[in-house]
Amino acid sequence: MTDTLAATPTGLPPGSGSVALLVFAATLVYVISCTWWPLARCHCCKGTGRHARKDGKVFRPCRWCRSTGRRWRIGRRIYNAARNRQRDADRYQR
Repeated sequence: MTDTLAATPTGLPPGSGSVALLVFAATLVYVISCTWWPLARCHCCKGTGRHARKDGKVFRPCRWCRSTGRRWRIGRRIYNAARNRQRDADRYQR
């Protein structure tokens, strides 16, 4: 009986290279999209910049997006945090 999931000489299962390439391509597309479109619609107010009471009669400003209706995407927040950390490290080395 032959084993269909036998390891290749490198020790990796067959097809793992294509999975790694697919993950790399998806990550690259996400990084490019975070560069071109750094802001996304606020998930709390759905882009309106305000919250409604349950009956829909009274509105108040959205505290998550500060009434702009937009928020930083997660990938862009990570990039900004890394950039600020590097900038601060360079500043304190001098």
